[in-house]
Amino acid sequence: MYKKVLLGLTIISLTWLYPKEFVYSQERTISWINAEMGDVIFRDLGEPFLNWLGHGGFYFLSDSQPKEGEDFKVIPLSQGGGISEINIQDSDNLHSVIQVNGYKDELPPEIQVCDVVTLYFALAGKEPWGAYNKSGNLSADDRRDILSYAYQQKQLNPKYSVGGWKKTETPRSIKNPSDKPEKGTFRSDGFIEYIYEQASLGGFFSAKDELDCFPPILFRLPNGIPIIVPKIPTFTPVNLMKKMVKAKTEAPQILSTELWKGGKKIDEYGKLTGEVTIKAKVKDGDKGSGIDKVEFYYNELILNNLIDKKDEDKNDDGVSQEYSCQWDTNGISNYPLWHVYAKVYDRAGNIGKGESFMIGSSYTVDDGFSAIIDHTPPQVANTKPANGQTKVYLGNRIRITFSEEMGTETINEDTILLNNGAVVGSVSYNPDIRSAFFTPTQPLNIGTNYTILVKSGELG
Repeated sequence: MYKKVLLGLTIISLTWLYPKEFVYSQERTISWINAEMGDVIFRDLGEPFLNWLGHGGFYFLSDSQPKEGEDFKVIPLSQGGGISEINIQDSDNLHSVIQVNGYKDELPPEIQVCDVVTLYFALAGKEPWGAYNKSGNLSADDRRDILSYAYQQKQLNPKYSVGGWKKTETPRSIKNPSDKPEKGTFRSDGFIEYIYEQASLGGFFSAKDELDCFPPILFRLPNGIPIIVPKIPTFTPVNLMKKMVKAKTEAPQILSTELWKGGKKIDEYGKLTGEVTIKAKVKDGDKGSGIDKVEFYYNELILNNLIDKKDEDKNDDGVSQEYSCQWDTNGISNYPLWHVYAKVYDRAGNIGKGESFMIGSSYTVDDGFSAIIDHTPPQVANTKPANGQTKVYLGNRIRITFSEEMGTETINEDTILLNNGAVVGSVSYNPDIRSAFFTPTQPLNIGTNYTILVKSGELG
């Protein structure tokens, strides 16, 4: 009887292994998952009797290929986790995930730590359950905070833990962070829970529930005979997923496409020769992943010809931006009508395509211009912690995000006050993410209400 029980335990433990033929194969393909950066992608273990376990990781980036002439792809994040940007050099990280790698000792120990891996590698040939997050559609700032904290942990190389399976582990080891390299331990659900808490988005389980993270596999009767107890724990990847909401994507947009020559805009259906400038205004929403690149095309009959690609890694926070390229039309076939259009990609791989701009084969120009005067004052778009939020981590800075870029000289200790100036602190401003940060000089008090004041008008 004892040997049979041990054999059963061995079979169960093997289901944690990723198939080796997948781990070392670069030819696997999967159907695309609609996701934004910072969403959690879940998958099962491929075994019906262990489907309550599963695995999860943070979707990070669709394409890490640096732009031409540069060694790194720069991904701007937030400063929440202390990391404002990441330099990605691995050009093979197509659709990558930040995860705690759940591997056993049969595979190299260096891949048992928290790392950035391809989505194919993270799914390990299993069917994905999809992408999930706290509310179904996080803000762009929340997504950057999540990835900043996750990448900060990646730098510390915490070890993978199953939480109570090995003799050296305890239930607490599934969410056991450390500020020392390779001293922390996480299981995938513990890692996700911890990062959400660090990003001030709130966790999903109580401390008591987190300890109920693995079933008491072995139980001995009074006569010493061991048996398996079929109990499903409270804290598992599947139960974590059930507390989340199915993620929504927000494709980037082409707001307008224009052709210019000699400082003058060309009319649609106008004619052109020589070198012209194509301009595309693009944006990604305030819940998106940010613009990654824009491609410009012209169409003759049914052939789509790439004119140019602009991969400038701009930090798009939902405000429209303009990309442009030069197009030499000399030598292009004298076809009576061309379609010029742009495609925009966000960092998560979602694609938006603009309407075609139609032009002919020798040019006329339009002298019309327009100007937009902004009469709308800036507003506070959101704060972190949110208004009315409780159970806030007292060590975090207070973040105020504005609806538009602010004058740096107007953001200071005189224009942003906590409890009307009663709480002393320093104020900084990051124009790239339109956010001000108030850092208290002394830790805040437990059980106390705090009010942040942002002055307007000439004082702010």
